[in-house]
Amino acid sequence: MPCQFNLGYGNSFEPSAIFDPMSENSFGNRCQFEQFSEQDLIHFSGKYWCPFHLPLSDLNGNSSSKAAWDFMCQSLMGSLLAKYVDERCAANKPIDLTGLMHWDRLTLSMRYSPDLHGASSNPNRSFPSISIEGAKFPRGVDFSQCNFTKNFHSRNTYFGNQADFLGSTFNGSANFSGSVFERDVQFNQCKFMAFTDFSGVSFRGNVNFFDVEFSGFVSFALHVQMYFFSPSAADDSIRNAMFMRSRFESGVIFNDRKFLSGPNFSQTEFHVAPEFHNCQLHQSANFDGAKFLDVSSEGSDRAYRTLKLVFEALGSRDEQAMFFVLEQKARAMKPSTPTSIRVFSDLYRDISDYGQDFISPLVVLFAFSVLCAALYWWLIPLAVMKDAHQTFFGLITFTVEQMARPFTIWSRSYEPTLSESGFAFVLRLISTIHALASLGLITVSLLALRRRFKLE
Repeated sequence: MPCQFNLGYGNSFEPSAIFDPMSENSFGNRCQFEQFSEQDLIHFSGKYWCPFHLPLSDLNGNSSSKAAWDFMCQSLMGSLLAKYVDERCAANKPIDLTGLMHWDRLTLSMRYSPDLHGASSNPNRSFPSISIEGAKFPRGVDFSQCNFTKNFHSRNTYFGNQADFLGSTFNGSANFSGSVFERDVQFNQCKFMAFTDFSGVSFRGNVNFFDVEFSGFVSFALHVQMYFFSPSAADDSIRNAMFMRSRFESGVIFNDRKFLSGPNFSQTEFHVAPEFHNCQLHQSANFDGAKFLDVSSEGSDRAYRTLKLVFEALGSRDEQAMFFVLEQKARAMKPSTPTSIRVFSDLYRDISDYGQDFISPLVVLFAFSVLCAALYWWLIPLAVMKDAHQTFFGLITFTVEQMARPFTIWSRSYEPTLSESGFAFVLRLISTIHALASLGLITVSLLALRRRFKLE
């Protein structure tokens, strides 16, 4: 009678083997540890288990014999597990640790001494495809400085203590969906080179992604189309999430998540607009120095609009303004945006950065007024105006008057001083344009100033 372990669903390391449950590339519906004979099986909770799949306790809290393993027994089993990993690595075959019920903190690259009295870690070690789906690590894991050359399967995995993946590289896809991290998880300085899935994961401790490179699409969403989630997963809250100085080179989604602290994305690069739809961010959320390099992808305007509304609800005016600018830039890039809207959007952007800069409109107004003054100096004699306007101070007075008393030049008080020639009409036309531009630029500057220092 073989070990009666069954993950409850089939899966495979390679898509071509998904319909072949006996292939070495398949896992999930049979015990993979062939080194244990029938006499090694242990009867517990109505089933026969190999030592690696034997639970520590049943659903009623009754402990198995594994919970009483002494140091020598743990060392022996640790050496057998390390030998299995070494043999699979040497043959470049998938490492199937599906359903492993580990008894201690697992260091993946651990090597045991022949007398079982000592062990050492071998950093920067390379591993082929590996699966820890459905496994339980009550004391956590240390998978630091590992090089996973192919796919990493970790759906529905339970990490009961700190999980360390510091400095590891995931060259294939990495799937942690539906897993539970009871304590802190460390992914600092990791590299994820393909699709990475943290959807439905319960992060119950601190989440650390400092200086991480995500080359492929990443999902931290609460809900996905996949199934097989463990009932203890899919907790919507994330505690103290840190993503400082990380880089997302493809899309990333955090939809439906609730952040109990943060998140902190300071100095982080987003090459594609991130999605935070239906998220709840904490008041300590931090995007200082973050770079958003995408305003042209599909849905980027909606992604930035969501973040704008989130920070508006939090009263974070600087972040709200930042995402408003990004939303407007993305909307202007949409092919469906009318040309007239795009033209005025570009003008608003160039003059005041969508209402964020209250100094630039005044600079533009001064430069435009100097240009108009030069035209007035040329046109005033031709339009037969009073000599007083042809002096320097008279010119200054006339120029300022067009801003302070717009459209006055069309009043009857100016009729005796203007000829009926075309030059007089051109003077009136330029004065009108000057007045309109002045009103518009001053209004934009005042609105930007109010937006910047608005209290409520």
